[in-house]
Amino acid sequence: MSKYESRPQPLVTHSDTESDESDRGQVVKTKSKPLEFKRGAIVYIRASGGAARDGPYKIEKVLRESRKFTLCDVESSITVKDGREFTAEELER
Repeated sequence: MSKYESRPQPLVTHSDTESDESDRGQVVKTKSKPLEFKRGAIVYIRASGGAARDGPYKIEKVLRESRKFTLCDVESSITVKDGREFTAEELER
């Protein structure tokens, strides 16, 4: 994991209906599926209808909240496809 990516933080909740001698909240861990691609991974855009796949491209940005990715040129690292955000289902290794 790069220094720019953060892990999901557990949610801390407190319930008035539960009696706890220490009167502390409880930690509820969120389960999120790991992202399919990491920044810098080489990917192709999936083809539909028998067309040739498009690429290769490099993952430029990982948008963790939306679980989408932007792509750049493998050699020049210039953003491609006008910065369109792709889902993991639209990409393949």
